[in-house]
Amino acid sequence: MAIEVVMTLAGGTPKAGLDSLITTDTGYGTVATWTVTEGSKGCLFEISIVTNNYNKTNWRLTIGGVVQFSDQTIPQPLTFSWPSGNEIESETVILVEAASTDGTEVTGWASMTMKEFA
Repeated sequence: MAIEVVMTLAGGTPKAGLDSLITTDTGYGTVATWTVTEGSKGCLFEISIVTNNYNKTNWRLTIGGVVQFSDQTIPQPLTFSWPSGNEIESETVILVEAASTDGTEVTGWASMTMKEFA
């Protein structure tokens, strides 16, 4: 189930997204994604990831088709922060994916905070 919160304020539209994936698949599945609306610019402030089984969950983060990291386990919840924001071009996709390392059922959650400017 995906949750999206949207508030319109001067200077852009702040957005927050939260989603999850339950899987036993060793191939990557989408945990959370954001595509900057056509004709808009985006500003990415934060991505957080957490899982119910840190030793058995592989993570991959892709921003604009460029894999930032892949096949990485994490020892605890992890947050990537850009306090001043990271400018993202129109129609750019931010993709957080997870996979089981060995077929064990894992649940991954990811959240993103961002802003769009028309």
